[in-house]
Order: sequence, then structure tokens, then C-alpha cells
Amino acid sequence: MKYYVISDPHSFYTPMMRSLEAKGYFKEKKPHKLIICGDFFDRGNEPLEMQQALSDLMDAGNTILIRGNHEDLMLDLLNYLDANKGTDAVLRSHYNKNGTLATLCQLTGFSEEEVLKDPAPAISAMKQTVAYNKIYPAALDYYETSKYVFVHGWIPCPEANILLRYPHSTFNDWHNADEKDWKCARWMDYLSGIDFNVKLPDKTIVCGHRSTRYGNSGYLNIEDPDRLFDPFYYAGLIAIDATTVLSGKVNCIILEDD
Repeated sequence: MKYYVISDPHSFYTPMMRSLEAKGYFKEKKPHKLIICGDFFDRGNEPLEMQQALSDLMDAGNTILIRGNHEDLMLDLLNYLDANKGTDAVLRSHYNKNGTLATLCQLTGFSEEEVLKDPAPAISAMKQTVAYNKIYPAALDYYETSKYVFVHGWIPCPEANILLRYPHSTFNDWHNADEKDWKCARWMDYLSGIDFNVKLPDKTIVCGHRSTRYGNSGYLNIEDPDRLFDPFYYAGLIAIDATTVLSGKVNCIILEDD
């Protein structure tokens, strides 16, 4: 099986489609799957196009979505707005900083002022979207093949709880980690995996979330700006988040596995 893998498109529909086309995804005739390692929306200005594209890709029947921390942010934002009606505190929150409030407005057609004045209509409208009803529910915590484990940030591990000050889990098997463990792990990243030596003995972890420039510059000493946002290959991991808002591109790698 051939796997086309991208991550963190962040509402940058045009760079995502350009990358898939360049890799020959839409002309592929052999058995193949597309894996998107989370963070479908926020930051970019093409959320409506991204929503339609993801829906179409899902309908094709060979797309696997992995849940990212920005998927969690949207669902958390809806709860936050519902509990904090009529407040502008959201403007000072990480929901605004990370672009989630903007995505809510873009997908529903409500202005920021309208959301802050009375969030209920926007919340209701968001719950009618394809993103909320089709895309978010389909996103998995991870996808595993014989050689690879595909996640957004990293696999759940006690080190994530320490690093993120998220005291929760005492689990021994990441396969059986619960929802809180995965929500925490989606904020962890491959740099922490390297620093804490958290890896899988027999598989490679493929992830997004953290820009590849940190790995390429910090571990491979790459200074060439044209290569800085390329996929980062290291022992037991492949990181692919190209930080599209800075690089203008979405990385796409092709892997072969059973």
C-alpha cells in the first residue's frame, strides 16, 4: 500500500492541493491512502475550501484523518463561548491567538463582534457545518501500520504530562490511553520525544504539530532556507509540519507499507 502523508494544512487549501498534485496523488492508480495528521483549520484564509476538499477526499473512501490539537481547540472554544456569554475574554485567550475564533467566524459567516455579543447563533451554526458533523468526528487519535504510527503531536507518555504540566495518567500502554491522555499528547512534539528518548522500538512515528525547521536546524544543522521546512527525518521519527504560514508549502511524503 502506498501512503501519501501530509499534516497541518491549517486552512491553506491552495498549498495543500498544490502539494498533492505535485506528488501525483490525484493520478495515482495503484492502491493508496491519504493520511492527514491533524490541524485542518485555523490560521489560513481558505477554511471553506478546506472543508469542502476534506469532505470530498473523505467521500473518495481512502482518506484517514488524524485529530490535531486545533480540532480540540474548536470544540473547546464552543464550550467556552457557551459558558462565557457576552464576554470579550476570548480575545485574550489562546482560541484567538491560535486562529480558532477566526475559523468559527469564517465557517459560519458571523463577525467577531456578533460572536462576542451573542455567541449562541454562531455556536448553533458551527454545529450545522460539515466540519463539525463529518470531519471532526472522523478524526482518529492515531493510525498504525506494520512500520509506522501516524499521530499529530506524539504518542501519549508520562513525559508529556510532566512537560505540559498535565497531571493525569499512569498508563503503561499508549494503545489504551484515554481521551485526556491523547488530548495532552497532541500538544507534545517530536523535539520532546527526542529529548525524553520516547520512541517506539519497532516503528517510526510520523507526526506534525511542531515545525520541521526546529529539527532541521537544531539536529541536522541545516541553514539553507529552501530546505529548512522540508520533512525532518531522525531516528524513529518523521516530522512533516512545514509551517505553511511561513513557508507557503505543505509537505507531502510518500511511504510504502502493508
